[in-house]
Amino acid sequence: IMPSLVGSEMCIRDRPNIGPAKAVYYDIAALKAVYQYVVDHNIEEGIVYILACRIGPFLKKYVKMFHTKNIQVFVNPDGHEFKRAKWNWFIRQYWKLSERLMIKNADYVVCDSQNIEKYIQEDYKKYQPQTTFIAYGADVVDNSDEEKFEVWAKEHEVSKNEYYLIVGRFVPENNYETMIREFMSSNTKKDLVLSLIHI
Repeated sequence: IMPSLVGSEMCIRDRPNIGPAKAVYYDIAALKAVYQYVVDHNIEEGIVYILACRIGPFLKKYVKMFHTKNIQVFVNPDGHEFKRAKWNWFIRQYWKLSERLMIKNADYVVCDSQNIEKYIQEDYKKYQPQTTFIAYGADVVDNSDEEKFEVWAKEHEVSKNEYYLIVGRFVPENNYETMIREFMSSNTKKDLVLSLIHI
């Protein structure tokens, strides 16, 4: 069960325009919607999977509620939100506190980076967090747009299966400079394709 799926319609429509706190409001509202869904459908056993660490100060209450239904709460900490340059000092302090409380109260922490998992294990050792690493990525087997790909590949002088693809937002913490420098210093014969998302 994912809060962002079950609660998204209600949360996106009703959330107030309160700046960075919108994300916190959304996650809490989505979690409430998920719990109500669990109650309404008499769900016993399951997993609630929360992406990012935005609602740490409120999580303990919901974990207890879900535990009464024999439902575990998993958290994906994403990245170091408290280090992002776009946030002021006060917001960064909240993100760090929130992260700590999310790790403390979650049943399980799913990391999509080995370095994030190492950081969680070291910085929050006193909470003895149960973690696992699951890498990003996918095996692409859909050939329905083969013709469109061939046009794109020819236009950009890229050969099929002979390139690395990076997709992400164009923000400093995604470290594109590091990725490009490391790619340039490698001995690979493949191309590097960057697809940047503007949000």
